[in-house]
Amino acid sequence: VGRWLARVITRGRATQQQQQRFSAQLWKVLYHSWATAAPLVIMHRGQARDLAATGGALTPATKWWPPGVGDPQAMFDHYPFVPQNTPLNVYYLVQLGWSMHSLFVTLLQAGRGGYLTMVVHHMATLLLVSGSYFVQNNMRLGTEVFFVHDVCDVPVSVTRMLLDVGLTTPTAVSYLVLMPTWFVFRLVLFPFCVIRNVSVRALREGWVAWDEAHGWVPLTAGMLVLVVLHVRWFVELFNMALTFIRSGVIADSTERVPETQNEVTCVTRHEE
Repeated sequence: VGRWLARVITRGRATQQQQQRFSAQLWKVLYHSWATAAPLVIMHRGQARDLAATGGALTPATKWWPPGVGDPQAMFDHYPFVPQNTPLNVYYLVQLGWSMHSLFVTLLQAGRGGYLTMVVHHMATLLLVSGSYFVQNNMRLGTEVFFVHDVCDVPVSVTRMLLDVGLTTPTAVSYLVLMPTWFVFRLVLFPFCVIRNVSVRALREGWVAWDEAHGWVPLTAGMLVLVVLHVRWFVELFNMALTFIRSGVIADSTERVPETQNEVTCVTRHEE
């Protein structure tokens, strides 16, 4: 379907590699859209049940949601014996599968631009998902981490998908959505709300006992690795805008491998 759409949009001018890249990004748009919507739906239903059962008050089971707004202390209610939430458990296992799939696919793409960076990113993500699920039994934390990432991955994939078929104006619009979304969720909420709450406030304010905190050290390190990568990619995305302003060219060097020696990686020229 993705290849057919690429051919229709470009009126048959898309190469096989462009069609393949368009299809891959379309699949990511669909997946990350689901991954963004799933916790919203699950937690909305949970909070609605809480409000109905308590006459207008949330319980700790749902009071921690959403990230940056909910009560972070409620995330550690009954920790480390956090009660199971079946829909959230299914969502978490699907995300674990996606993380394993992403690392496996990346390992098969040695030689692509940013290969080592993406391997480090996927390994850190897999460490976080596995550790929070199998070691810490705290899907609440992992759900917040997933959400602040997936909500950004939607415009990222849309931008790359549009770029593959040479739609300059829609690409620019998607880019203008991507940048503030990335900044708010990955550079503000993630480090200053999610990481700060679970790695500083939780210990300082006694939400987690020190003898139960052994798993936080490697997981905090993994989250900090992601923050560093987020800053690096934000700078690269910002440089895309500078390149376009200076030369009329939209170029993304973080994702592609050139089709020929003469091809500029991921380039669409601005139509005068």
